[in-house]
Amino acid sequence: MTAFQWLALPTLSIVLLVEIAVLFRTSTGRTFRLFRCLVWASAFVAIAVPDLMTQLANFLGIGLGVNLLVYLLTLTFVVTTFFLYAKLLRQQRQFTELVRALALQKPETGSDSRYDSEPKA
Repeated sequence: MTAFQWLALPTLSIVLLVEIAVLFRTSTGRTFRLFRCLVWASAFVAIAVPDLMTQLANFLGIGLGVNLLVYLLTLTFVVTTFFLYAKLLRQQRQFTELVRALALQKPETGSDSRYDSEPKA
């Protein structure tokens, strides 16, 4: 084992155990927590058995394991960017609807004297 594996594998083990503990303690967000556990476990396996990425890449017709990793990270980045952009747009629409509803619900009852009074001569 390399020095990186000696450092990374125990760290990933602790992170994965914490994620699993939180997964079983809380009932909200289980799907997301399960996905996170899967990602941490995949990272653990990829670091523990580095040749596995190369074998998987060769099986998929990609030359090197690092190329497979770069392709996966690029696709993940694009999907995440689109997802977050759509969520931002949805949030902006909800905020606009909320402001409109509040404006209609509670119109201002007073008037601003600066604009309503006629200038004194």
